[in-house]
Amino acid sequence: MNHLKAKIVIFLGLLALSAQLFCAGEKFPEFTAKTLDGGTFTRADFAKHKVTLLNVWGTFCPPCLEEMPHLGEISREYADRDFAVVGLVIDTLKENGDLDEAQVQKAREIVGKTKADYTHMLPATELFPWLGNIQFIPDTVFVDSEGKVIGKHLIGSASKADWKAKIEEVLQAVK
Repeated sequence: MNHLKAKIVIFLGLLALSAQLFCAGEKFPEFTAKTLDGGTFTRADFAKHKVTLLNVWGTFCPPCLEEMPHLGEISREYADRDFAVVGLVIDTLKENGDLDEAQVQKAREIVGKTKADYTHMLPATELFPWLGNIQFIPDTVFVDSEGKVIGKHLIGSASKADWKAKIEEVLQAVK
């Protein structure tokens, strides 16, 4: 097993110790996450949009990287629809929980190459219980303006057309 995969296995194992899966209607806990661009993202940021698509991805994940250009396009196309796309990069921590700056830089490079120019969070301690139960990536959930999960987790990548159809369905349901 290479070093990066070993780090991810250890990280996910540690997270699984207190794992719980946020289900439909459950509210995210209060959290403050750093973002790839040096800012912060909190649960309160969900209130800025009627719906947020939260996509958990990893720098090592081909399906994640494949869908990122589509999510970037969707983010730009839906900017005036009270909708946002937010990424969460799962593999940016060291075994001890500190940020791995090399992985953060790699994630920044991927975001630039894929034109996935939406906000990307880094794992926040308060989200570890939720992240610890994610078994496959990409893993995507929709979140309402109150920070509540809408529907079920969507595992795996999707085409732009499939994402748009799902987004339209969610936007109609949240009116």
